[in-house]
Amino acid sequence: MSGDQGTQESLQEDGFVDSVFRSLTERTMEEPAPIERMTSRIQQYYDSLLNNADWNVANLEVRPGHPTFVVWFVLSSYFPLICGCLGPLSNLLSVAAVICNWKEDKATGKPAGADESWCYTVNTISMVCGVAANICLLLNYRRKMNYHYAQIVSIAGWFVASIMLMLLVAIYHVEFLRHEHYVRYSYSYGFWFAVFTVLLHFANFVLLSLNILGVLLKKYPPVFNIDGVQNTLILQSMFFVTWVMWGAGMFTALLHVSYGEALYFSITTILTIGLGDFVPQTSGAQTLTLLWCIVGLVAFGLIISTIRELVMFSSASTFYWHHLQMFRSLELKNAPPNLSKQESFNRMKNASRKAMRYERVLSTIAILTTWTAFWLLGSLLFTVYEGWAYHLSCYFAFLCFVTIGYGVPAPTTSGGRSFFCVWAIAAIPVMTILVMNIGDFIFSSLETIQNLSMLRKTNVSHLDDSDPHEAILHHLLDLKKASNIDIFTTKEYLSASSFATELASYNDPSYHHPEHSELAALRKHANIATHESLKPRFRKQNDPLLSKMSQLQQIIIELRKSTLLSNIKPDFKYSFQDWSQFLSLTDLDTGSEFWLSEKSPFGFPNDEPLYFTYHFLHALDRKLHELALQYDQMN
Repeated sequence: MSGDQGTQESLQEDGFVDSVFRSLTERTMEEPAPIERMTSRIQQYYDSLLNNADWNVANLEVRPGHPTFVVWFVLSSYFPLICGCLGPLSNLLSVAAVICNWKEDKATGKPAGADESWCYTVNTISMVCGVAANICLLLNYRRKMNYHYAQIVSIAGWFVASIMLMLLVAIYHVEFLRHEHYVRYSYSYGFWFAVFTVLLHFANFVLLSLNILGVLLKKYPPVFNIDGVQNTLILQSMFFVTWVMWGAGMFTALLHVSYGEALYFSITTILTIGLGDFVPQTSGAQTLTLLWCIVGLVAFGLIISTIRELVMFSSASTFYWHHLQMFRSLELKNAPPNLSKQESFNRMKNASRKAMRYERVLSTIAILTTWTAFWLLGSLLFTVYEGWAYHLSCYFAFLCFVTIGYGVPAPTTSGGRSFFCVWAIAAIPVMTILVMNIGDFIFSSLETIQNLSMLRKTNVSHLDDSDPHEAILHHLLDLKKASNIDIFTTKEYLSASSFATELASYNDPSYHHPEHSELAALRKHANIATHESLKPRFRKQNDPLLSKMSQLQQIIIELRKSTLLSNIKPDFKYSFQDWSQFLSLTDLDTGSEFWLSEKSPFGFPNDEPLYFTYHFLHALDRKLHELALQYDQMN
């Protein structure tokens, strides 16, 4: 997961990991005491590493659960990423606004000749300002330019570009009416591309201005709050826009159409909509179209994957964390005094489940609302530009969403096609994310139902869970993962398992012989082990060294289980008894208030088996060092 990678990178940049383990190694050789002193720091490191969303909020002054957290998180993370998509797109439209004519003959539909020189000059200057702003945004993304300098140039560049182009469009419109050009001419692709460029330029100006506002208010440091994968989004967008721009130039020659029409054809082709109003006729044109489309599809797919990763994974974990802290605060506020450990545990588990449901429902509603807005508002503008009935516009827009593209109806006016170029590039990713989001929601719901069904079956079965190896073995066998667990039925494994159980139970006075659990397995596989392998092996009683080894063996048994679950079921949820045993084995046993506190392992998004694995490894390492130091000091 990219969130994990971002966490590791940020921690390594700070030198935290190296300093912790270097300090542990050096000080352990000097005296035993630093082992205990380093434990809390390493546990903090593990918690940070396990937290799926820690990298997202590490730079924010406000923490999840704060009333304004969502606002500052969106400003620090979402707004720069939106600009990374809109910036190159606005540059594409600004270039098209310069290349294409601004008016066309009503009778023939052909360009009405060259535009006025003042229109071309102002249009070009505006385009240059927008390109310069986007280049500085790229350098800011890649951290090749100081944040403040880059932001000033980007914000000023897009503001100047939008104001200049807006004034140009307004003056051109006034002149168009004053000279009564509307009698013979109508607005062509260049004019409408300029209109949409003004909107995108100004949107970039507003988004970056709000982003730097958070820096000025010291809500986050002067850097975009994005990870290594997301920081390539602007490069992906720039490559895609450059590829479309070059394709439009190529299709102008191949299809013998204007640049605006070629750009429209490029968008319908690369989005796999294919309305059929422009079709390559020659074999050479068809071959070049196929080759160009393959590269374009890959580039556009990368952009959608990056946006999906942000919306459905990284940010979902962050918002879940925020809602979890809010529900935790409510549980803590409404909790009666003198809660038992299990009651406190159950309340925190309940808060976790509420936060997960809330996040899933809220994210589905948000993306569904966005998609509906794109559909209905887009249909409204198609009605305005093309003169269709509204229901026909809705039909056309929906067909474009699902990339069917029957070709009837299809936009024919310059305004309708220009708007389609902008709308379709944004609408297709929204539709893709909507489908994936709903699919994940349904899948997670079905998985929850399946888990509950399996839990009921487990409750009615009469399995002996006294031996952890037998319990996990039965669980795996029930899942019918025979190809992965053949080793668990071999003589060597059962022999090692019986010895591990005996050693782990060395300090348990109620444990005498292992026949109860192991013989149950041997009755099913009588040919793979012998009764002699289960005989007690230890003659010494209450031996300090064997007691320590017994503790280590218990940790190893649980470590095997958690490692296995991390691979086959990373979202597995442990019971209160499992967590109590975990805290006891890792010497983290705490009071009842621990579960609802900020240090609770349920207070941030993480996978419980992986959490167990990391902390068991740390406990095993620490206890082994302690055993070595104690043995060295023995007479």
